Formats: sequence, C-alpha cells, structure tokens
Amino acid sequence: MNKSWRFVLRCSLASFLLFFLSTVRLINRTLEENAQRSKSPIDLSSVHLNGSQKDVAASVKKKEKGCTDARVALCLIGTRINGRVKRFRFMDNFMQHVVEPLGGVSNVDLFVNTDQVSLESEDFEEFEKTWPDCRRLAVSFDATVQERPKPPSWCRPLLILGQYILWNNATIVLQRRFSSCYVQIVKQEQRCGRPYEWIFKHRPDAYFANPVFGNGKIINNIDNKKAHFVSATRDYGFNDISFLIPRNIAHLALNLVKPHIPPICISKTQLHSTCRHALGINAVYPECLLNFALRPLWDSKKVASTSLCFPFLARDPRERQRNNDLLEGNENSIQRCARTPNGTLSEYEFCGGHCENSCLEKMLLMSGRPC
Repeated sequence: MNKSWRFVLRCSLASFLLFFLSTVRLINRTLEENAQRSKSPIDLSSVHLNGSQKDVAASVKKKEKGCTDARVALCLIGTRINGRVKRFRFMDNFMQHVVEPLGGVSNVDLFVNTDQVSLESEDFEEFEKTWPDCRRLAVSFDATVQERPKPPSWCRPLLILGQYILWNNATIVLQRRFSSCYVQIVKQEQRCGRPYEWIFKHRPDAYFANPVFGNGKIINNIDNKKAHFVSATRDYGFNDISFLIPRNIAHLALNLVKPHIPPICISKTQLHSTCRHALGINAVYPECLLNFALRPLWDSKKVASTSLCFPFLARDPRERQRNNDLLEGNENSIQRCARTPNGTLSEYEFCGGHCENSCLEKMLLMSGRPC
C-alpha cells in the first residue's frame, strides 16, 4: 500500500508540473502576441464606430485634406497686394466690412489670384495669419497683356469701317483672371466633395465705409436666388469690383469661356442690345463683358442691381500728387480724401495712406451713394 501510494503521488506531481509549465508557456506566448499587435498599426476599417466617433474621424480626414465647412468661396483677384495691404490697412477694412458680414472667417475660404511678387511679399503673410491654408489655394497668375490678341482677318476691314469694335486690355485681363479663380474653386470643391453656396468676388485695393450689405445685414439676410452687385444696368453692364453670386449660377460670371462671352471682334449692332454704353467708348470694357455673359440673369430677374455697398479703390497719395489731383486737407497729411482734377468726387478712388472711416463716410455723403 505504501509503495502504491508513493507511485500515485509521484504521478500526480509530474502531471501538475507538466500542467504548470504548459500554462506558463501559453501565458508567455499570449504576452508576446499582444506586444506584437501593439507595435502594428490599427486597422480602423474593421472597427465599428458609433455616430459621434464617425463624425470625429470624418472631421480629422477633412482637415487633413484642407477642407472646411465654409459656405462662401471668396475670390480676391488683383495685383495690388505687394506693398499696399499693410500701408492701406486693407485687412482691417476687409475683415470688418467684408468677411464678418459673410459669416466670419470660419464661413469663408479665401482664394487669392495675383502675381508671383505679391504671393512672395510680406503683405501676403497678412492673409496667412487668418487663413493658414490660403497659400495652397492661391494661384500666381500673370494676366497681363503681353501681346494683344490679333483680330481675325475678316474683322479688320469692318473695324476700319467702324462697324465692329474690340475688347480693351482690361477686359482681356478680367476674362483670364475670373476664369482662373473659377478653376481654383472647382478644384477645391472636387477635393472636398461638396460645393460652396456662394462666391464673392473682391479686389485687394477695394474698401468699404460700411459693411458690404449695409449696416446690420449679414449673408443670412440675403436673397440666395439672386446675384448681388454694386451697380448693374442693361446699358452699362455689371460693376466688376465686388459682387456676390449663388454657386449654381456663378459659372456665368466667372467661367468666362465660349459661348457665354462675345467674340473679341464684335458687331456694334449686337452690342446695341446688350451693352449700348460700349458704343460710346468704342470698346468692350469689363462691365460690358459681364453684361453679355450674364444676360440670362436679366431675363430670369435674378439680378439685385444695387444690393451691395459701393467700394472705393485705394490710390497712393504720391501717385495722385503726380497727377495734380486736388487733395482734401494738408498735402503732407497721411490721410486725404481724393477728388478728381476738376474738383468733383471720383467714385472709384478715395484716399491713400491710413484712411479712417470718417474719410470714407465723407466721400459717400458727397457722392450721394447708399451705405
């Protein structure tokens, strides 16, 4: 009995040791596998997320692609950036009277279309402080007219006879810049998988004395079925300095390609019904080009012709002095309310240097313009 008991005890101990060693090995193997898994990247495709987690993941992915929730694409088009933005305090006026009424920075994506010198200037950095991603969205675009397009041979005798007229240089530049900015916006929409609701076009030398829609008005108060302009008439055309247009019809104003635009050489008879004012200056000017492209808006009554406040364009006082313009106040003063040589107010030019709202308001009272 004693020997049998000892044999059983030995067998039991041996079984226990084998079980213990097997368990230790299994634990070690499991620890090693877990360590390996922690070093490998997590496959999120196999993870089931709830609604809020999906929103966070989508937000991160959108931010990585440079996408926002902005409803407004703002085209800032022009070459008057380098050396002027800081000197004329453009950003203060721009943020207060344009960006804020459009819903603020979070509701606006900025698309700058300018020359390479301006993009590399310290002045452009002023935009990057507010829109860190705006350099990626910006385009260096040389729209200057190095060589004027030659009219077709059939048109030349008609030009001599005075039956046809040509685009002027400013019209050629506008057509190129507008179309370029439209391409910028479309690319961003494709990248982010959603369209904007509005497109606002502005110039980097244009200033407002009051919010662009008038005091107390913001973009939510604006009729989203109409295009909004500083001024527009059937005879003269559309003011091209600043305008706001719904995205679904923006291609008419910005994507200025055939067949939406007149030929470079155009019959005066055709212009008589689309832009009569061009006949007086014997050239197709920018406002006239827009009038031709936006004809469907007149017919569908989608034009709000004076719903935006009137902007003034900054001019360097030294340039105005060289032109012998009459200046308001002391000639050595930084702020001057500008007048034309004959002493009347120029609606398109206000004052250079550090211009205060009081100067702008005085100009507006003198001009009789609203806002």
